[in-house]
Amino acid sequence: MYWSKIILICFSTLLLASNLDELRLEALLNESINPKQSNQAYKELYNKTKLKAYLEEAIRQAFLGNLNSEFEIDELRKIDSNNDLIKKIDIVKLIEKKDYKNAKKQYFEFINKNEDYNLANAMSKELFNQGLTKDALEISKKYYKKYENPYSLYLYLEMLNANKNYKEVVKLTENINKIAEANNKADEEQAPFLALRLNALKELGMWDKIVRLDPKSYSDFIMKLIKEKDFKNVEKYTRNIPNEPDYSLFLLYRFNALYELNNKKYLKEFNTLGLSLYEYTKNIDILSSLAQKLLENNKKDELLKIANLDEDLALKIYFNLKDYKKLSKSFMQKALKTSNNSYLVESYIYEMLDNPFDFDYFKLDELVAKGGVSANMLNIYAYTIIDKKIDINKGIKLVKKALESEPNNAYFLDTLAWGYYLINDCKNAKIIMQKVMQNEEVNKENEVILHNNRINKCKN
Repeated sequence: MYWSKIILICFSTLLLASNLDELRLEALLNESINPKQSNQAYKELYNKTKLKAYLEEAIRQAFLGNLNSEFEIDELRKIDSNNDLIKKIDIVKLIEKKDYKNAKKQYFEFINKNEDYNLANAMSKELFNQGLTKDALEISKKYYKKYENPYSLYLYLEMLNANKNYKEVVKLTENINKIAEANNKADEEQAPFLALRLNALKELGMWDKIVRLDPKSYSDFIMKLIKEKDFKNVEKYTRNIPNEPDYSLFLLYRFNALYELNNKKYLKEFNTLGLSLYEYTKNIDILSSLAQKLLENNKKDELLKIANLDEDLALKIYFNLKDYKKLSKSFMQKALKTSNNSYLVESYIYEMLDNPFDFDYFKLDELVAKGGVSANMLNIYAYTIIDKKIDINKGIKLVKKALESEPNNAYFLDTLAWGYYLINDCKNAKIIMQKVMQNEEVNKENEVILHNNRINKCKN
């Protein structure tokens, strides 16, 4: 008999344990999915065990499912009047009654002892939605100052953004941004903070800091400025672009802005930037634009460095610098490589330009006689021996030959008019010069103006 009672007691205990396990499983599995069923399971667990934790969970599930839990709340208040869950519920009820003054008072007392992000988040959002923006900011700020962690920071940043305190958002996210830039990417944890930073930067118009966070928006903004020809602001918003290959497009925006602004104070940077961009892109147009500005500012040393980067551009640079020795040498090398007579002629013509009075014209005339010489080279040859009065009549014959290919070329006509003037054929000089002055691209050049003034005064 005694033994049978022991067996019966043990059997009953096992049944109770099994029943509790089933209830626990039911409560856990239905949390968030079916709060009503989870609430019921927790209430049964509390009734069977009288454990406070089950009563608390029953109340939490009731709140999730919008269920009446007054009985459970009263029960919890009786057994633990200082319970944190009860305090949170009291705060929520004050909010529902719109008693924000007392709700805030109780909230600050609670949060001073308890790190509760959900409550801080709910309080700040509710107050903000009710138009109490400063109160919402105060709650998020004090929570952040008390518990400095990513969650408290994010809540505070949200409220700062909502209150349009964008400068503080930028300041507080600076370190996060530096870490992302150092890693050249933002991880999942950083992304929400950088999104808030991006919004603040856009609101503040700090576009020069946006390039890494949102390249497309930044590019669209700069393109709009370029379209409006607002190059001052393009320069302003591209000052902090890293000089790296990944930012070539944005560096090009800056390069174009500096080109258009045409200010000597940017010349050194313009040169460095142009060389970097050419290294990154191998775009010869960049070098050409750079060379043009350097020529305008007579930067010979910088130009000679560019000349080493591209053979064709080097020829233009040497010509503009009037470095006829280098030009002659370059064309001689091309002639030797290709056996091209026209290159050989050009080599000798530039040798002539370097020292026209001691030059051996016989070898050049032999090469010209073979043919294949460009009209432009004939004109250069002609103008040199006309202007230097080495052989004016031969020069006139040479330029006439050039005009057979390009009869309306104003530069060729200017050479011919000047030749006639120097042999005192004023009539022909004036007739031809009139044609030259009809060309608006040529008639403003200093040398052409000088020729025209002299020819107009010419008298046979």
